[in-house]
Amino acid sequence: MKQFFALIVFLYFCPILSAQHVYLSILGRNESQNAQIQAIGYAKKLSNAARINQEMSNFQNKLVDKGYINAVLWHKKVIQDSIFEYQFDLGTPIKFIHIYIGTNKSFFPNSPSDTLVVNYEQIATFLKQTTDKLATNGFPLSKVNLQNKITKNQTLIADLIIEPQSKRFLNDIIIKGYDVFPAGIKKYLIKKYQNKTLNQQLLESLHQDFAQLGFVKSMKFPELLFTEKTSKVFVYLNKSNNNTFDGLIGFSNNDNQKLQFNGNLDLGLQNFLNQGEILKINWKSDGKQQKTFLFDLELPYIFKTPLTSKTQIHILKQDSTFQTTKLALDLGFALNLKTKIFVGIQNATSTQTLKTANTNGISYQNQFYVAQFDFQRNKIESFLDNTYLHIAIGNGNRQTKNQTNQQQFLALNAHWQLLWKDKHGLSLKTQNFYLQSNTYFTNELYRFGGIKSIRGFLENSLQAHLVMTIITEYQYVISPTLYVHTITDYGFFEDKTTQTTGKLFGLGLGFGLKTKNGWLKMNYANGTVGQQNIKNSSALIHLSLTTTF
Repeated sequence: MKQFFALIVFLYFCPILSAQHVYLSILGRNESQNAQIQAIGYAKKLSNAARINQEMSNFQNKLVDKGYINAVLWHKKVIQDSIFEYQFDLGTPIKFIHIYIGTNKSFFPNSPSDTLVVNYEQIATFLKQTTDKLATNGFPLSKVNLQNKITKNQTLIADLIIEPQSKRFLNDIIIKGYDVFPAGIKKYLIKKYQNKTLNQQLLESLHQDFAQLGFVKSMKFPELLFTEKTSKVFVYLNKSNNNTFDGLIGFSNNDNQKLQFNGNLDLGLQNFLNQGEILKINWKSDGKQQKTFLFDLELPYIFKTPLTSKTQIHILKQDSTFQTTKLALDLGFALNLKTKIFVGIQNATSTQTLKTANTNGISYQNQFYVAQFDFQRNKIESFLDNTYLHIAIGNGNRQTKNQTNQQQFLALNAHWQLLWKDKHGLSLKTQNFYLQSNTYFTNELYRFGGIKSIRGFLENSLQAHLVMTIITEYQYVISPTLYVHTITDYGFFEDKTTQTTGKLFGLGLGFGLKTKNGWLKMNYANGTVGQQNIKNSSALIHLSLTTTF
């Protein structure tokens, strides 16, 4: 019974005894050294005696880092089983190190001599910077260390030893996780990076190139595999859904105060054949008699080269007045994954089916030789648009039954997006077009207006031979699935067929809500021309739902 009682007492007090703290005291030979020790710092209260050796090892490493490489532990004692006292003679600290670089001078082209003088406390930084410089120059497996160390006064002298091994170049890119990755794009990337100096900057650039492709997602940062003679980069990708369907419906009151509908339907397919191709199909209706249809197909990296082709068919039908059909064929060259240049030919045929007093159109055919520049950077958030710049310049002529006229056009569309602190966004767009001609027909003018143009107007309800617009939004992100924004649009247009010149304004508010089916967006905007007063009855509400699949 007594033994059992003793066991109970032992088990009760054992955790208390094992949890008893111990104390560490480190002293110098004098008050000056004590002050240095306190400045270096150490843990004075430890959970158990086993931690003493670890803390002393850490402290001695700190002494070496501070230049006390000759410090000597000359006394230690234990007081009452809980206080561990150590006394050091720190000696004189090393202030500088003279590093002889010798045959390694090529790695330090800015050094005037074969010896570098470095603050002793910066040795670790110096060695890391040297290693990083070697890696940047293509020697990622290099070894750097200091040897033959001797002390003279308060200075340490050492030789810098560099074992650079062989310089590494990228030999191949291996894609894992997406076996049918577009062969043309892969060949372009291999050609771009193959035999380039292998370093961290190259890996970052390669990682960014894959991030620019909207149809894949990187599972992790690229990894390296070194063999004796080759260096390969492994990229881990998943094919992502980047096809979109965008439908919007607008409604407003007409002149008879009756509800009328207008809309826009967009279908975008990317890489659906695993070739990196882009297909866009668009339909628009102004709610009255105007309808447009657009088919746009881009085939990149033809025959595994940077060559890219574009085909576009655009049809505009205005009730029974006219129909214009445009065909454009372009051949381009990819400067990189973001930038392309094109040259091509554009033909249009317009048939005037009804001549009335309110129209200034006539049947015609035109042909333009076109040069284009395209830049696009992927969006940074799912609810934002891509940053892009598109410039097109065309020179050609228009033929009618009676005459031929020289014509030129210039188109410039751009978008820039800024997002800061994950809460505030600023979107700036501009859409500009100019057609130079001696005479103008209604059925050749540029059509604009609507949710993807200057807002507050019906889809494609405005026309001009000269138009300049600035489309802005301030966006406030409430949550990852909800944001609100302002609408402040401005435009200037000129239409010589009606001798009309004016300013356009679109003001309003909107929001975007992420649902299970995609982003639901609503805009409430009021558009005015010139000095017209803003009327609530003329405001437009636009709804759109963008689905990714």
